[in-house]
Amino acid sequence: MLASEIETEPFEDLIHNRVPLVTMDRGHTAKGLSDVAINNKSGMDQALRHLRELGHKKIGYIGGSAGLTISDHRVQAFIRALKRVDIVPRPEFIKVGNYRITGGVAAMTELLRFKTDRPQC
Repeated sequence: MLASEIETEPFEDLIHNRVPLVTMDRGHTAKGLSDVAINNKSGMDQALRHLRELGHKKIGYIGGSAGLTISDHRVQAFIRALKRVDIVPRPEFIKVGNYRITGGVAAMTELLRFKTDRPQC
């Protein structure tokens, strides 16, 4: 089960009805409830190192809803990973989405408005 906001009620109903459940990045486990933890730092480091090896220097980022802990962790991992591959972070290339298609489309539209100096990937 993936969800951008923390709501425990749906989980409780599923667990109560003995439906096996796997969540992502919730950090809670119990009988019938497993969790897959994501290492945002390592994943972002690998992604940015790969893009840099391909020759990319202008890299954009579309994150999730502002103010959520996971969103904050991911954007900070992105910024730190940029610095580790010797790319200066460009705040104008960092956009906030909302974990929904509409948010991603709006953020991508903003990035594409840069006519000549825009992210390469």
